[in-house]
Amino acid sequence: MKATLPITALLLLFVSVGATAATLGAQSPVGKPPSALQVCSLLTNAEIQQLVARGGYASEKNETPLGVGSSCTYGIGRGQIIVYSGPQAEANFNELLKSFHKDTVTKHAVSGVGEGAYVIYPKPRDEYEVRVGLLATKYRQYMLGISLEPDKGKPSESVQPDLIALTKVVMQKLP
Repeated sequence: MKATLPITALLLLFVSVGATAATLGAQSPVGKPPSALQVCSLLTNAEIQQLVARGGYASEKNETPLGVGSSCTYGIGRGQIIVYSGPQAEANFNELLKSFHKDTVTKHAVSGVGEGAYVIYPKPRDEYEVRVGLLATKYRQYMLGISLEPDKGKPSESVQPDLIALTKVVMQKLP
């Protein structure tokens, strides 16, 4: 049986540059440590089943710190929420995309979910990497990157309505 490279692998790549991104000027105000936002705690189990699993498997949650951000991966790559915070949140997220050569993927504007929202559909590098849709948006002091794997046999673009719905819920729950 062929194993697919889950979105977790992309996260692991993201994590490897998370510390680097944190040194790109994303410092907390003097005397205040970076917020320890627990991204996995933003969604209830019911919301995870409805918005992330969407009929698939996503009961396992994996929280990963990313310097001045954090990430939660659900299931074996079914979905992921990345949140960067602070004055350099957008720059850190963009550096993350650039580090993995995802900054040149065509961006499709999305309205109604924050400032400058867009979705990308990066092509898998090989047959072992899963397809995803990734919605990125700036919201208050946060930069969000939310990805979902499409259902088997469906195009990556099919997740856009689900990405928008999930992003709206995450935005409501951010402190």
